[in-house]
Amino acid sequence: MRGLLTFLSTCVVAVVVGQGTTPVYPATPLSTPPTIDGDIQSSEWASAAHGEGFSDADTNLASDERAEWWLAYDGEFIYFAGRVYTDPNKIVADEYRPNVGLRGNDNFTLLLDLGGNGTSQDSFGVNAQGATSINLSGGRAAKVEWVGEFDAQGRRTETGWQVEARIPWQIVTPVPQGQRNARFNFLWYRSNKGNTYVHYYTQRNASRDPVWEGVNVPVIRGQRGVSLLPYAFGGVNDNGDFISRAGVDLKYNLPGGLNLIGTINPDDVNIEADVLGLDFSYFERLPDEVRPFFLEGNRYIRTGFDARLFASQRMPEVTAGIKVYGDTDQRTQLGVLSVADFGDRSAQVFSVSQRLNERQRYDFGYVRYDETGASNDGFMLNLNQQLGGTGYYFNTQFTRDSVRDTGTRLSAGFNHQDGGLQFGAGYDEVTPNFFPRVGFSRDRNFRSVYLYGEVQQQYQGGPILETETRISANRAWRINGDDYREGLSGSYEVKLRNGLGFEVGANWSEFLQNNDRSFGIGAGYPFNDPYRNVQISYSRGYFAGDDRDQWEIRLRLRPTPRTQVAISSEFVAYRGHETQQIFAVSHDLSKFEGISMRLIRRDNDYNWSASYRLSGRRGNELFFIVGDPNARSFQRRLALKFVMPVTIGG
Repeated sequence: MRGLLTFLSTCVVAVVVGQGTTPVYPATPLSTPPTIDGDIQSSEWASAAHGEGFSDADTNLASDERAEWWLAYDGEFIYFAGRVYTDPNKIVADEYRPNVGLRGNDNFTLLLDLGGNGTSQDSFGVNAQGATSINLSGGRAAKVEWVGEFDAQGRRTETGWQVEARIPWQIVTPVPQGQRNARFNFLWYRSNKGNTYVHYYTQRNASRDPVWEGVNVPVIRGQRGVSLLPYAFGGVNDNGDFISRAGVDLKYNLPGGLNLIGTINPDDVNIEADVLGLDFSYFERLPDEVRPFFLEGNRYIRTGFDARLFASQRMPEVTAGIKVYGDTDQRTQLGVLSVADFGDRSAQVFSVSQRLNERQRYDFGYVRYDETGASNDGFMLNLNQQLGGTGYYFNTQFTRDSVRDTGTRLSAGFNHQDGGLQFGAGYDEVTPNFFPRVGFSRDRNFRSVYLYGEVQQQYQGGPILETETRISANRAWRINGDDYREGLSGSYEVKLRNGLGFEVGANWSEFLQNNDRSFGIGAGYPFNDPYRNVQISYSRGYFAGDDRDQWEIRLRLRPTPRTQVAISSEFVAYRGHETQQIFAVSHDLSKFEGISMRLIRRDNDYNWSASYRLSGRRGNELFFIVGDPNARSFQRRLALKFVMPVTIGG
């Protein structure tokens, strides 16, 4: 413990390194648009902004391979291109569909903030096969009619690979018409290193991105009219009873850059929820949200960080909901949400975030929740200050519950990053009655301090590609001063140039009267290919007076270019035995058509489900589903679901 405190104390007094002058690139409209065919011709891009040189997004270590980019626009589109000089035989380009995730694929991504203040950054990615990925500032959309699409082409070359793309103005986060100094950056994911590189190193702070000077932004109308996504679901259950459900989602672009999303009986019929692993925890764990209505615009609904006043998972059933979100001006983001399960519960959320300047931001949130026999109000105020490579935060939350009275949570701390070095410290205080009834707070009734440090080192030669060392310590007391918990943990991760990665970690803690400890080790190969790899881990621990052993193996296979197989198995020996196995396989029949199956075993319970999908393109979508993907055990159910997009007044 003393050595850790000495290390972190040394880090605290380290000199903060400045970023230097932010690059400025002139924006010149093209008189003749380039042909988007993946063949970069110098004559087509002669008047475009151009740059080269990339460094690691985390450590700022210069790339040992070369890449360059181009950026331009005209009255209808924004254009970008990228060229990478590398061994073409080492390129990973498994994805070929539009609007998908490109994780593990070599890809070039444009980060674009038309407002220029780091508040609304959109990203547009392309891989070497021309597959695309869109991540808009407001979150993820469920259908191409809502999010829009952009044209892109990629190709391998004798010296590497290259891409060209054009983005309609209508799908970017809108700003008022006129001349703007936008901000942008380019990301380049290298599968042979498993790392992301960036043209200009900003420590992932969008307000420091390079300036695209003098962009003449046209009128951005967004999606015209009211976009409707009605769906109908019908089938037969194991009793021979007919089951049905219908609903509709709607989207409308309001004046001033705001979006309106509404839903009646939101569509989550064929959504496969995340399956939590068997890891040990004294506290509640919450799975990620996967329902499209809550994911749409979710970045504008801010109600906390590790403790949240609103967690949509607490609303498992929703009869109707409405959401308004967007940028009210170049510095302010707004999010409003209202959802209800009629006759049972309802929640209202208000969130506003304002960037005062490039270094200061505040967030305010309010949540109202009502259920039968209880009500709850929650307030949040968060302040952020950036000074060089150091960010400071102050967060306070307040809850008032009709059953549990009032409570508060206070958090303050800092984080400093300088290349591969990162460290920070913080203080948390949570009163016994802090209770966000429709939110998430894993712990209460304590005061705590914590310290952490992380060192990432990359190597240009030899068998070792990268190492990462992490260490942290915490100490907590009950509000009345009694001892509560304390802990010390550390881990060391190594990635080898041949694709092998392994990690060791240890943890010691005192929790109430329990003296706990654990040690774990894991390995994976290859670490940089999410489609084809194997991961094995083992941990040995002592918790609450008993030994605990856990084994886990994960295997991912891609037997054909369109077939993906994933297998995982967990075994836990702790006051008995627990097991969990998951087998999942999917096969693409075409770019927009596929079949999939998932089998889950939890101890002696088995559940499997299978589906056929025709989706991802414009027009109607069709799903055929066998079973219930989220049930504990197999449900004898057959069902069909139709999604029928309609635009009114477009």
